[in-house]
Amino acid sequence: MPVKLLLKLLVPGYLFLILCSAYNKTSGDPLNLDFELKDSLQHPSGWMTGSAGYHYVLDDQVKHHGNYSLSLARENDAAHYGTATREIGVPAGGDTIELKGFLKTSGVNDGFAGLWLREDDELGQPLAFDNMANRGVKGTSDWKEYSIRLPLSRDANTIFIGALVVGPGRLWVDQLQLEVDGKPYDIRSLKPYAKPRTASDPEILAASVSLSSSALKKDEIRNLSNLAAIWGFLKYYRPHTGLPKTDWDSVLFNSIPALMKARESHSVDIVFESLVAAASSREENENALPSSNAPIASVALQTKSQPDFGGLFQTGNLSPHLISELDAIRRHPDNGKNKFVEAGRNGNPSFSFENLYGNDPYPNTAIRLLALFRYWNIIQYYYPYRPLLKDSWNSILPEFIPRFVSGANKEAYAKTFAELIGRVHDSHAGIFGNAVLDSMKGDFLIPFKAAFIEKNLVVTGFFNQRADVKSVLHPGDIIFRIDGVPVDSLVRQWLPLTPASNYAAQLRDMTSADGFLLRTPQKTIVAGVLRNGKIIDIPLSTMSKTLSRENIFVIDKPAYSLTGDIGYINPSRLKENDFDSLRKKLGSAKGIIIDLRCYPSVFMPFSYGGWLKSSVSPFVKFTSMDFREPGKIVFKASAENGATEGEHYRGKPIILVNSITQSQAEYTTMAFQSVPGAIVVGSQTAGADGDVSAITLPGQIRTAISGLGVYYPDGGETQRVGVRIDVPVQPTMEGIRQGRDELLEKAIEIIQGGK
Repeated sequence: MPVKLLLKLLVPGYLFLILCSAYNKTSGDPLNLDFELKDSLQHPSGWMTGSAGYHYVLDDQVKHHGNYSLSLARENDAAHYGTATREIGVPAGGDTIELKGFLKTSGVNDGFAGLWLREDDELGQPLAFDNMANRGVKGTSDWKEYSIRLPLSRDANTIFIGALVVGPGRLWVDQLQLEVDGKPYDIRSLKPYAKPRTASDPEILAASVSLSSSALKKDEIRNLSNLAAIWGFLKYYRPHTGLPKTDWDSVLFNSIPALMKARESHSVDIVFESLVAAASSREENENALPSSNAPIASVALQTKSQPDFGGLFQTGNLSPHLISELDAIRRHPDNGKNKFVEAGRNGNPSFSFENLYGNDPYPNTAIRLLALFRYWNIIQYYYPYRPLLKDSWNSILPEFIPRFVSGANKEAYAKTFAELIGRVHDSHAGIFGNAVLDSMKGDFLIPFKAAFIEKNLVVTGFFNQRADVKSVLHPGDIIFRIDGVPVDSLVRQWLPLTPASNYAAQLRDMTSADGFLLRTPQKTIVAGVLRNGKIIDIPLSTMSKTLSRENIFVIDKPAYSLTGDIGYINPSRLKENDFDSLRKKLGSAKGIIIDLRCYPSVFMPFSYGGWLKSSVSPFVKFTSMDFREPGKIVFKASAENGATEGEHYRGKPIILVNSITQSQAEYTTMAFQSVPGAIVVGSQTAGADGDVSAITLPGQIRTAISGLGVYYPDGGETQRVGVRIDVPVQPTMEGIRQGRDELLEKAIEIIQGGK
């Protein structure tokens, strides 16, 4: 299991933990680290199991010390991992915390076993984490002591310790020890526990009541739009070192009722002045920039785009005095030193975890508005493609504030957020894992594969288990309507809820198993098929969506092959150790087809680029946000590939692309098309490149953005437009009917000397 997925499974909201207080002060082991204390269920006191499907028991036969060890073993083949977990308090002092313990395994062949240790902040979000995924115990092994150590964060609010096993097999754990700076953990010397704010806090309820009294008037929408802009500007341009992160939310919540009561301009100004005062009440010279920001601050970088402050500095929008105060903050040497954003490893923004106020898919009005304000300001100040949105983003707030305030239910909230995210036009910026939207699509899948070809929804294939469908539908059939509704109408209905960089990517997503178009709540549907100028209605039984998770980003072909003098590479199937054998097998090929209608499983631009390209030259240039001045976009250094020494491929590379070519696949295409003589064949790609920056918002909204700007060396755009195509080729309905791959055919034709 990937480390990122396992981390996701072990964070609050996925793993339900309770802090048990079954301490026996006379035992000398208040945390029951040796599993000698049992509760009424014969489980170790104070410990919790982390997931269903794993047997969790005290073992008095296999043990390393004392009377018992703790045993974990999978009993359900569908289960992925099992954990034993203990929540503990944070030491009042110290630099490192270390968990030690003895582990024994049996048959852990497909996954791994290990100890795990995690520190969370006051919002319940992880600050530091280790689960031994990169060095876990495998197979069958006897008792051995292991340890994991983490720096002790000063922002830690709770700590979780435990053991886990991933996949089949059995784990025994015994005689755990916990140390702080090499000394035993002392339960008598702990930091006070800070309870995160919740949606039921009085200030949040008061803000919600003030917003819900009646439909918003035009001047109230204008005032709330200015509130969002001022609050976000101060959030990102002031350090706020005297305030916890959640208190900056409180400043907003407390401002809303006052603003809704304000009827005169001077009363509105007082509310905005109080925001400035809250942001200015801080200790100077605290909260230095994170170390990851230092490289950006140390060099002068060419500017691509200046910050856009919307209407903050427009004459007549705010009072002259307030504009002057905001301008002074904009020019202050401490600007940009905020707690909420850091530069990621490659310079893309990493948004520090913020309070999600619970897991309710329909948060109260004030929290819904907070979610809108957070997202709008993230795009305003940290989206590297913000200039592509032109002036439309500044009109988003007055358009969406009434919709976020008046949204009647969880469906309205999720749909409104999907439409908002769609305005960013970024194929990285969907909404992921949202149960409400998924329920709206329905639990059943229309039982055929389809894509838009020549502007028609065309059957392209079938699922293996549906022979009944194959008998009545044929590849190349045009689906004109579904349950009596024309496909054109359905596309117009679902297009606003399908965020992507361009229309081709929207249609790709709409027809996937996670899209709106081919999902239904019905067990049967009627497909209206256009044949010979007539529409034939064909009843079909649908299928469970869980049976159809075929990954559109993986090509069902060998990793590489050679037919005659033409080589073929399928990057979705490659392994790291394929490179040497691939070069030997394909090195003498007249031409090589690199099929990037997928997502590569290995990173290819430099290793494969050095084989394909006998000179070194740039293939891409980047932009990133200037973290010293939020909203400012600067150019970074270009990236080069190629190699002047070593073995090189001498034939012709042909790269195949289409709307499935996204992100790393687009980046790889750019790397390979810098090879002299390389030709890109296909259609518009997804238009989303640059390291992804995740964004999590209240109401179960998990989204992302392309966090870096990616351009051709001459400055040509890739976002939204996709990579450059040398030979445009689209599939045709006739080709689908004949079972042909027309892009592949064109590549072969080019290699063999055709046009």
